[in-house]
Amino acid sequence: MLDLRTISRRAQIESPTQERFIMITRFTRSILESRQDWNGEILSLRNEDCRALALILNLERAELLRWLDEEKVLLAIR
Repeated sequence: MLDLRTISRRAQIESPTQERFIMITRFTRSILESRQDWNGEILSLRNEDCRALALILNLERAELLRWLDEEKVLLAIR
């Protein structure tokens, strides 16, 4: 589960990771629209979502999850 509020804020702050957060924001908005999930605060990523996001960010899946956790935007892993 991802904290979309934090991701959105981080996408607006100039930093070395800003571009990644911008890409994650675009990706998660697309998922929210396709699922018609208008909560906008938390998103549960499915396995396919994780794989696609890892490809977009040029990371291995485990590396993606580790990075999201380090950045404090990963709320839980099921």
